[in-house]
Amino acid sequence: RLGVYLAISGRGLGAWENCALYREVSDGDFRLQEIIDAPSPVGIGQTDLDSWSDELVKDETTQLDIYFFDDIELENAVQSDIDRYPTLNLLRVGDEWMQFLTATPISLPIDSTYKSAWRIEDLWRGSFQTTAEMGAHGTGEYAALVTPALRF
Repeated sequence: RLGVYLAISGRGLGAWENCALYREVSDGDFRLQEIIDAPSPVGIGQTDLDSWSDELVKDETTQLDIYFFDDIELENAVQSDIDRYPTLNLLRVGDEWMQFLTATPISLPIDSTYKSAWRIEDLWRGSFQTTAEMGAHGTGEYAALVTPALRF
């Protein structure tokens, strides 16, 4: 029916992040009305992340808990996806770029002002020539998730 709006989101989770909004102007003729871009999700590390020495070996021994300022959804990835898409599940922690395969939601403290919390594991560390930054990362360090809103 005419006047229907159609929202297309990259992750299929609704109009929450980088969504194109179309309006039907005639039967089957949808016109772009607006692009809705949310800022890149940013959070604060809540655990220490151990240093790592080899960007060619996946770090399966450490995990990073991040409290995000926004309510976000993360998805797990498989290695073949990471191999094909170098910015999939890409996270900037301090001055280091890393990709994660596993993201698990965790509970926030009852009085928290943060909106969501995630445990990040199975890390490919030192991406994009940041091997010199693979030292330990401390609690309280900022973390930003790469989305189309955060340009590489």
